[in-house]
Amino acid sequence: MTTVNTDNLTIGGCELYFASGEASPADATMADPISLGNIVVSEVSPKSTYVQHYVAIKQKRVVDNEHVNSKGLVISLTFDEISKSNLQLFFQGGTIDGSASRMPIMSKSGITGRAILNFKTDIGTKFMYVVPKCVLKADGGLPLRAEDWVSGKFTLDVLYHKTYHMHDDNSASFAPYGYLDFTSTNIGSPF
Repeated sequence: MTTVNTDNLTIGGCELYFASGEASPADATMADPISLGNIVVSEVSPKSTYVQHYVAIKQKRVVDNEHVNSKGLVISLTFDEISKSNLQLFFQGGTIDGSASRMPIMSKSGITGRAILNFKTDIGTKFMYVVPKCVLKADGGLPLRAEDWVSGKFTLDVLYHKTYHMHDDNSASFAPYGYLDFTSTNIGSPF
C-alpha cells in the first residue's frame, strides 16, 4: 500500500541560465550565462514518436509491439522581463553595438547553446536540469496589450550530445540529454 508523502508536493517555478555554444564532452565552464529573469510559466515535455506494430486477430488490428522511433525534450518558457538580452534572444538579434542602443534583428535562426534550468521552490522538491546542448527559439508573438504585462515565449529544444558525461561523476556516466542534479540548486559551473 502506498501512502502520500506531502514532502513531495511541490509548487513550481524555475530560473533559466543560457550560454551559447554546446558543452564539451566532459566538463567545461559556462562563461557569462544569460538569465531570462522572471519565468512565469515553464513546462518540460517529452518529444518522442513511436512506431507501432499491428497484428490482425479475428478481423481486428491490435498493437502487439511499440518502439521509440525518435526521442527528445522540449522546454516551453514564458518570460515577462523585457530586457535587452531577452529581446536580443527573442528577435534572433545580432550583437548589441557599443552604446547598446541599437541591435540588428533576425540575424540568427535559433541559438545553439547549453542551459541550466534551476527549479527552486519554497515548497517541495528542488533540482537543477543541466542541458549540455540545446536550441533556444522564440515561440509565437510578443503581444503588446495596454491592459496587461508584456510577456513572450521561448522553446528550448534539448538536442542529443553524443559525447557528454555528467559533471563530477567518477563513473563518467553518459548523459546525452543532460541530467537532473538533486544535490544543488546553486548555479555554479556544472559543465
